[in-house]
Amino acid sequence: MKNLVFCWVCMIFCAYHLYGKNTIAYAAPGLWYDGFVTSMTSQKISEPTRFQITWDDKNLYVVIDMHGKHLRRNKEYKYRPGIWPKTESVEIFLDTAGTKQSYFQIVASKDGIHWDSRTKRNPEYWKNVKWRAENIIDEDGHWKMRFILPFDAQGMRRPVIGDTWYFNVCRNVVDGLTATAATWADVGRKFQNPSKFAALAFGAPAQYKAVTEQKIRKELNKVKSRAKKCKTDTAFQERVRQVEKALSALQVTALSDELEILETIDKIK
Repeated sequence: MKNLVFCWVCMIFCAYHLYGKNTIAYAAPGLWYDGFVTSMTSQKISEPTRFQITWDDKNLYVVIDMHGKHLRRNKEYKYRPGIWPKTESVEIFLDTAGTKQSYFQIVASKDGIHWDSRTKRNPEYWKNVKWRAENIIDEDGHWKMRFILPFDAQGMRRPVIGDTWYFNVCRNVVDGLTATAATWADVGRKFQNPSKFAALAFGAPAQYKAVTEQKIRKELNKVKSRAKKCKTDTAFQERVRQVEKALSALQVTALSDELEILETIDKIK
């Protein structure tokens, strides 16, 4: 298949309908996402948890709002990088390349420990990435915090409306000696599973859809232009007309693949 980038567009355009609600989130103000499940059982956790992702010219912002009877106001919040936290924490996995190959993992605990890791598949990809985490609310029963990731760091890039990254948000609920690993995307028992990361769509749903449809129409026009240069049958021409009426990324890809065969046959003749 020639256009791999367009294939990713296809997958994202259809992901919500094919796989469920926790496969795509939009980076836009006012949109909150909940439905966290345990990594072991895929059952919803009882502690209310939601997140929101927004962005501006300089940074990506991820806000996580968490409740739980076990949560207690911190007596101390001290920045301690480089160690894995044993207390309540949140994790973010982010693949800015949109390939599900390279990703960055960052962790912040309720009492201030910060930790990050580069994927072993490409350890230089996220070299020197800078980020911050800050508490917005810290009180008994309620913890709300924000990650700030600058676009000018190495490995990052400023997105535009219509871009698609991949990501996941996880919460490690620690109540005394009991720990529960919770995830938003259904990645299974292993959080380091980029093949099952959710899509992060930049822009409000209507904006993202409009830009995506524009990309699909552009690819359809390429197929139509190629089709003029070789002999096609009426069945193929009818399928083109159907896709024009109801844009479908998957169907455009199917048309492109079929046209490759017709082009090869035409050259042989």
